[in-house]
Amino acid sequence: MPQAPAKPHGTARTEAWTPLPWCIALLVYPLTAQWQLWDGFSSFGIANALMLGLLARKPLWRRWHCFAAIALASLVAQLLNQQPLLSALFCALSDVLGVLVGVTLLARLAPATLQLRREHSPLYVLPSCLAASTATALVQWLEPGTGQHWYTLTSMLATEGMNHLLIVPMVLSYAPPGRQHDTNHLDPLPLLALLLSELVAFVLGGPGAMAFTLPAFIWCALRYSLFGTAALFALFTLWKCLLFAQGYDLETSTVIGGMAALRLELSLLWLGPLTVACSHAARNEVLQRLHYASEHDFLTRTLERGTFMQRCEEALAGLQQPPAPMAMLLLDIDHFKQVNDQHGHAMGDQVLQGFADCLLHQLQPPALVGRYGGEEFCVCLPAASLEEALSTAERLRAAVQALCFPLPQGGRLQITVSTGLAHYAALALPATAELALALADAQLYHAKESGRNRVEHLAITDGKIQPPQTQASTSPALAPPAAPDLSFRD
Repeated sequence: MPQAPAKPHGTARTEAWTPLPWCIALLVYPLTAQWQLWDGFSSFGIANALMLGLLARKPLWRRWHCFAAIALASLVAQLLNQQPLLSALFCALSDVLGVLVGVTLLARLAPATLQLRREHSPLYVLPSCLAASTATALVQWLEPGTGQHWYTLTSMLATEGMNHLLIVPMVLSYAPPGRQHDTNHLDPLPLLALLLSELVAFVLGGPGAMAFTLPAFIWCALRYSLFGTAALFALFTLWKCLLFAQGYDLETSTVIGGMAALRLELSLLWLGPLTVACSHAARNEVLQRLHYASEHDFLTRTLERGTFMQRCEEALAGLQQPPAPMAMLLLDIDHFKQVNDQHGHAMGDQVLQGFADCLLHQLQPPALVGRYGGEEFCVCLPAASLEEALSTAERLRAAVQALCFPLPQGGRLQITVSTGLAHYAALALPATAELALALADAQLYHAKESGRNRVEHLAITDGKIQPPQTQASTSPALAPPAAPDLSFRD
């Protein structure tokens, strides 16, 4: 493969010492420590769960100074909340220990499992969250001199467990909007069903009312992203806790206490939609991979020939109204057969991969890049003027000539490319993409006959062929051939 530019020394160290985790911790812990809602309702603390999710996603943040930031931020938050020093120290210790336990377990998972893109992801992620919340609650409960009852431990476990089960999957599954292609974010029906089911549950009340929303949440899990579903359930959980704090008669237990039972029920209710969402994400990923494999060449990651021609036909149809020009290029690696004969097919595959990577790096949408066959590749440039097409072709030729492939026995291999270019004016577009490719194929033949490592072109304006004007791209051909030459040239 072509040699990639070396990363400067100290890059990983610089990224590891980023101040971002310090800023997040020092902001989140004091902020959530001050959240107090109605009737003494305890804070909806997300700080530990948020930091656990971030450190699980960011391996470079798993450094001692990041855990020091968590301890310091938690200590500051407790002191600002007028807690005694000993209690604040134990709280800071419990927070950093819980995050450390959770990160240690989550770091062992495969990336796809950690990102909740496998059916079995909840079986590994959720126990790690529960272990983290248990470590936090247990250290707080063991604070000397408090004499806390076991009921306090169950309440702590329920609170931390609910926060971790809600927030950690949301952080792990987050992806920028442009990368979430597997869901319909604009479908309002699941959200409407969720609101209606919650309204029915609020009106009817009584035992089992909380389960009214489960079908709607499963529907949301099938239609929205995992992050979106998790965000909706977090809002739903906060709403239920607010209702309980205001005295609304939710179904609760008299064994472990009202709020603890409510949080436990909400956590268990979330397992169903979470499992469905993970399974749906795994299914969508498999379908996306199959779809990608069906449209792209396995070796070079360019479009396979059938898909390339289909995309070209779609682009050609889009250029009709309003009329716009189009260019078609056919590129052939010079003397590629000698590469296979002298250096082996493994080196030939590396050359094909490096060549394709060069094309994909040099070209941006709406340009289309496909593998025509063997060592021949085709490029379609919709809406490109003749000058832009010639400039692009020459830039590709120069970029390919600059490629360098290290040889196993020592030395380096360099290649060149011959290019045939057919350009159609806005009022002279071809009837099909095959005709444009046929003309580009004829020009490729002349490029090889004229010495290789060059660009030959013809331009068609108003249905007539305009002879080339540049000396480096002359061609005796006056008309495109009736059908493309399908033979692969050396």
